[in-house]
Amino acid sequence: VILAFLLQAGVLSDYMDSVLGAYLSKGPVLAVAVGAGLLMFVLLIVVYRKIRHSRIGLFLAGVGDGIMSILRMKRSGLFLFHTFMIWLCYFGQIYVGFKCIVATEALSVLAGLSVLIFGSLGMIVTPGGLGAYPIAVQNILVVYGIDPAYGFAFGWVAWSAQTFTILILGAAALLILPAYNRKRYGQDTMDNQ
Repeated sequence: VILAFLLQAGVLSDYMDSVLGAYLSKGPVLAVAVGAGLLMFVLLIVVYRKIRHSRIGLFLAGVGDGIMSILRMKRSGLFLFHTFMIWLCYFGQIYVGFKCIVATEALSVLAGLSVLIFGSLGMIVTPGGLGAYPIAVQNILVVYGIDPAYGFAFGWVAWSAQTFTILILGAAALLILPAYNRKRYGQDTMDNQ
């Protein structure tokens, strides 16, 4: 996100101004919203301190430990490399998709980075990004001068390609993995478990 804002500061700041402009013109409303956000943050800290030994507190601590475990794993460099490669593939899928549609073929690599970032935020909003991903992609493509209909269509095509790739390759992996494990670890090891 930081990289996208640094490289596309002019384009994205205009977009953020247009999105947030209505709210920023209402100073008192914004002040109340910021105050409420800070109050909620403080309340979350207070509540967490009281529940940290409960099931919810232990769950949240477990999530934090899971994130920190990346630093403790034996081959963390390889893990981070594979993570980077996955994101590079997502980016490549978006950029190749640009070149496949006449309306988006002139878009730059940096536009692809912006679509990747804002599309990823759309994936967070709903399960698998269903519905939210195409809308997020449409909104960012409008900033780059793409007609909203084409932006929305591109969002659905990109989402569908990602989703079906994951479904097909995931199903194939589920079918292949038992045979791979038997071959790699030997039948005796599998029988002993």
